[in-house]
Amino acid sequence: MRRFDLGMSLNYVGTWGIVEAVREIFQNAFDAEVQNPENKMYFGYDKDTQTLHIGNTGGSLATSTLLLGSSSKTDDKNTIGKHGEGYKVATVVLKRLGKGVVIHNRGSKETWTAKVIRSRRYNSQVVVFDIEKGFFFTKVPNLDLVFEITGVSEDEYNQ
Repeated sequence: MRRFDLGMSLNYVGTWGIVEAVREIFQNAFDAEVQNPENKMYFGYDKDTQTLHIGNTGGSLATSTLLLGSSSKTDDKNTIGKHGEGYKVATVVLKRLGKGVVIHNRGSKETWTAKVIRSRRYNSQVVVFDIEKGFFFTKVPNLDLVFEITGVSEDEYNQ
C-alpha cells in the first residue's frame, strides 16, 4: 500500500457542501467524455446503500493527478475544468462531511481509499489516499474509473 496526502486543511473551501463536491467529480467525468466520446460517463445512486457512483467507461488516474495543478485539461477549450483541483478538493470536502470516498481505478488496477488521519508532519488532520494494487472490481464491472461516495442520504442526493 502507498499513502499520499493531499496537503490541504480540512477547512479548505469551508463554505462548500456536498453539492459543490459532487459537482466537481461530476464535472471531471463529463469532461472525460467530452475529450473522448467513447469514454462514456456514468452516474448512479442507490438509496438503499446511500451510495453514489460517478465514473467513466474508459480511463484511469495516475498518482501525479494528486498534485494540485495537475490537469490534462489546462488548454482544452471544450472542457470545464482547467486547474487540476476538482476531485482533490471535492474529496477533502466529502471527508470533512463524514462521507466515504473510494476511487475504483480499474485502468491502473488500483483502489484508492480516502481517509482522514492526524499528520505529525503538519500537526493537523489531513486527507490521505491509501492506494492498493490488486484490484477486484465487483460493483460496476463495465467501468474503468469510478468514484464511489458512501453515506449520501436521499435528501443530499436530491439536492
